[in-house]
Amino acid sequence: MLWRHYFIDLPLFAMGIRHERLLNADHVSGERYCVIQGVEYLQRQLGSLFSPLPMEEIVRLTHLVRLVRESDTYALIRMNRTNMNKYFVIEGLEHIEKAHQYGKSVALVGGHLGSNYTMWIALGFLGHVVYTIARAVDHSNATPFARQAYMTLTYWITSRKWPGQYLMADSAGHFPRGFLFKELDRIFKRMGICFLAIDFPSRLYAGKMEEVMFLGKKARLPISFIRWAVKQKIELLTVQDLVEFNGKEIIRRIRIGPPLMGINENEMLQDYANRLSELICREPWQWMGLQIVHQYHE
Repeated sequence: MLWRHYFIDLPLFAMGIRHERLLNADHVSGERYCVIQGVEYLQRQLGSLFSPLPMEEIVRLTHLVRLVRESDTYALIRMNRTNMNKYFVIEGLEHIEKAHQYGKSVALVGGHLGSNYTMWIALGFLGHVVYTIARAVDHSNATPFARQAYMTLTYWITSRKWPGQYLMADSAGHFPRGFLFKELDRIFKRMGICFLAIDFPSRLYAGKMEEVMFLGKKARLPISFIRWAVKQKIELLTVQDLVEFNGKEIIRRIRIGPPLMGINENEMLQDYANRLSELICREPWQWMGLQIVHQYHE
């Protein structure tokens, strides 16, 4: 079943063939149960601040966003500089351009949102070379072999579609000692851009974390990269990679925000948490953490 999903159904979905079996698959999946649990948790936690959409609509949109995210492994094959406006709407490029005008290097900090694999490809079409920090494929028995093959293919295809590259940690999120910041120094000297998602709960992240208010409750989020970037005088911008639906049309909206605000790293981390919380409250279906949201408050 997984082989069919990753290597038959998703390519067809990317071609616009959205047959009922694939669209209705969430009704019998464990994913549906986890999404409902996550939504109910946030409804209790946030009350009226959380999206007023009915549960079934949030579940439906969550499933659609996941299908777009996974099928983009194949959809991006047809994306290029000439037709990119068919696929992308990009907001906030002026924040990158302003930083570069002042001679500052730029890092984009975001979350596990929306399409997830196409953002740096779109920016590459516009001449912005992005290096994204990612985890290697988990080749343990915990990951089904079909998904291992699919993720390997995803990294292989995406790495050939833009001028940057992945900075790959191992499957547990660890880099060889001294590797990451050495590579970042090299990238920033060439005015490259780094992207890093820092929306990890403590059980999935082994580095330094600090307490912030996130989704209405105290949580701990990674801070090491923000501290390093501040010391290096790197401009830290937020970025959100969203999937939107207009009838049968799918648009990937890339929203680059202004620099993180705060007089110190902890306040900047709180600003990041506030921006991400606001998006999750408004469009919870965009966030991959929805299914494990309780882990952020453990």
